[in-house]
Amino acid sequence: MENNLDQLCFSKSLEIVKYLKNLSDQNIKKKAKDLENFIQKLLGIVQEDGVFAFFIYLKANENTCKEAKIEEKIINLLNETLDKKLNENLASIKSLGNDINKLLLAKSLIEKTLIYARYQAKSMGG
Repeated sequence: MENNLDQLCFSKSLEIVKYLKNLSDQNIKKKAKDLENFIQKLLGIVQEDGVFAFFIYLKANENTCKEAKIEEKIINLLNETLDKKLNENLASIKSLGNDINKLLLAKSLIEKTLIYARYQAKSMGG
């Protein structure tokens, strides 16, 4: 695990927007704007409704910006920072509720990662 959680969040945010770099100039602006908008929705959900609502929304909208693999990146982040064995199964995610401190840390890490990813998508969208 990296010692600097902020740096780890930044690293995961780079992974989320990485697929944009492989697009043509014509597609990059539209896809970057779509990703930015989707991340903004996700950020609002995690801030207002919490971690569990965030993952449920991701499941319900798995085809939106699927190239970014946001759920996979966030689960990897949480596994690295919380020493958990989470996977994309909602029952696995539910285990975050067993420790309020880990749940609050997860929320904070998800928010920070999404904020960084949103700014990066915005910068690529022009």
